[in-house]
Amino acid sequence: MPRMNSPWLDPSRCGSDQVTLIVFTLRYPFADYAEVFLDTEMQYLADFDRVIFCHFGKERNDVRPEALARINAIVDVIGVPIIRGHTWALWMRALLVLPAAGPDLLREVMARAKHSGRRRPTLAVIGPSVLGILKLRIQAAVLKDELSPLLARSRVPVFYSYWFAGGAYLAGLLADELGGKAVARAHAFDVYDDIYGYRYFHSCSIRRLDAVFACSEHGMNRLRVELPDYSTRIHRAYLGTRSPAALPVTPSHHCEAFHVLTCANVNPGKRLERVVDALSLTTCGPIHWTHIGGPDAEMIALREYASERLRSRPEITSDFLGFLSNEEVTTYYESSHVDLFVSTSDHEGLPVTMMEAMSFGVPVVGTDVGGVAEIVRDNVNGFIVPIDDAVEDRFAQVIDRVCSADAQTISALRSNAKQTWHEHFRAESNYSRFFRYLSSLRIQA
Repeated sequence: MPRMNSPWLDPSRCGSDQVTLIVFTLRYPFADYAEVFLDTEMQYLADFDRVIFCHFGKERNDVRPEALARINAIVDVIGVPIIRGHTWALWMRALLVLPAAGPDLLREVMARAKHSGRRRPTLAVIGPSVLGILKLRIQAAVLKDELSPLLARSRVPVFYSYWFAGGAYLAGLLADELGGKAVARAHAFDVYDDIYGYRYFHSCSIRRLDAVFACSEHGMNRLRVELPDYSTRIHRAYLGTRSPAALPVTPSHHCEAFHVLTCANVNPGKRLERVVDALSLTTCGPIHWTHIGGPDAEMIALREYASERLRSRPEITSDFLGFLSNEEVTTYYESSHVDLFVSTSDHEGLPVTMMEAMSFGVPVVGTDVGGVAEIVRDNVNGFIVPIDDAVEDRFAQVIDRVCSADAQTISALRSNAKQTWHEHFRAESNYSRFFRYLSSLRIQA
């Protein structure tokens, strides 16, 4: 894997007071949908003058130079080694790491057994636990060999996993072995085991982490229940979006059609077909629906479903724009009036897309899942919809209600949406505070 800024790979080029942040991601900084919001966060690094991204993606060469160009630090990109097959070399490495892995293996086995409701661990519990921990231990050993010379002149490196998953385990373990500090964020798939299935390595990871930051109060409380012995290490840290251009919070109905916007990856959990079904039940009009987000194949299928379902409603039109970068989404809001942002998901953490919408004074209607109620205040800056058998009808009622509301009501909704964003979800405030904390960990060491 080629790295950025290769001269910095020579440890002799590093100053003795170098401040280094090691960030574990799934695929960032590559051209992918999964972690685009890191683009904004990485612009607030504060005191860090070097960043090493350790990603779990396959070897690839599509690093996004525009993302790295915004980072005010030297950047390296390293792939977490991919463990494939069952070669003799792999088994020998596993035997070497096995003795030190014993306590973590026991914790993981017991955590999995408890989650499965079994009083005694079975082979189905023990097998994945052993393989998972050994795989991470091997990855940590390889990364340690690679990182050690790069960090030789760095005082108290900070290891940061964007997800409370395998990267968090590696961050804590490597911080222990290389004399650093470690933290992790937690979002949705890495929090809600009742939705996404058993979350690996939480009990093993958190004992080595200085802190875990859930992106919502709801997620923080869930983790504190799961890990009561470490509840004081679990905090809430909201994500955020950048301040938009100074646009007036204008009343609705200044354009021909009532404009509904959705912005999400098209996957089963987002339940975007509910938008189509809700639109088919509306009585107001005309309505224009814009969707932002891919992948392309799924988006095309959604478009075809909308075309068929709304065939009898010619006054409802739609655009499907596919994936847009953060900057392109911002540009879209700056150049387009949006009346209502809609989120129909079955599960969420706390959507950054809602923060983007509210930063432009756009009211939001969303399902009552995860931390959505922490940003959407019912009848104040938007509307909360419970998930039940009438969910599509409820969305349709909200669309009709906002579409037919008077100018004073619309103005209040939009002003309150903007105020909510300003008070709680500004990137400048939230990320600066977060990275000041990471920087302070070095001083506490």
